[in-house]
Amino acid sequence: MAFLLAPDTAYQFNLLPSPSSTACVEHPLERAGNLDFLSRLQYADRVTYLPDDILVKVDRTSMANSLEVRAPLLDYRFMEFMAGLSPDLRWRDGKGKYIFKKALRNLLPDEILFRKKMGFGIPLQDWFSHGLNGYASEILLDHQTLQRGLWNPEKVKILLNKAQNRNAYALQNTIWVMLMLEMWWRAYLGNNLTT
Repeated sequence: MAFLLAPDTAYQFNLLPSPSSTACVEHPLERAGNLDFLSRLQYADRVTYLPDDILVKVDRTSMANSLEVRAPLLDYRFMEFMAGLSPDLRWRDGKGKYIFKKALRNLLPDEILFRKKMGFGIPLQDWFSHGLNGYASEILLDHQTLQRGLWNPEKVKILLNKAQNRNAYALQNTIWVMLMLEMWWRAYLGNNLTT
């Protein structure tokens, strides 16, 4: 997203090239030692992606609605048991949770047990096809937004134009982040142009 920043903003933040996408898991992979490859990946997931992404989202959304959520599959005894199983019982034929799904086969219907992962995604493609792009244009190219000098207006226009393609999910996601930043700024910093 750095290319969207206005030159003065990029200079102010002293932006450097971003680290590789694997940099955040290199250390955990090393800490996993001599485990098999699958176990090393699962360990890295368990100490990075799970606490820093998935559980944060669950915690924020549940607490915002005064709910307390429990994740029974994260019980340390269950996780230790599963981690101790042979990799071919955890991953087989390109599918994860092999033995777990086999154990639950008589308890859950196939449409639940074998459905695709749903994740925490929001329906950006649908929203963009129903007017979000126009709203994002109004906000991101608004005088108040541009006066902050955070974004390069010409590049934002190009991005908004390219994001009209229904399959431009990555671009739509970038616009969504920019839009949320601007809305946050307006809600919490008001008309202040800088912090």
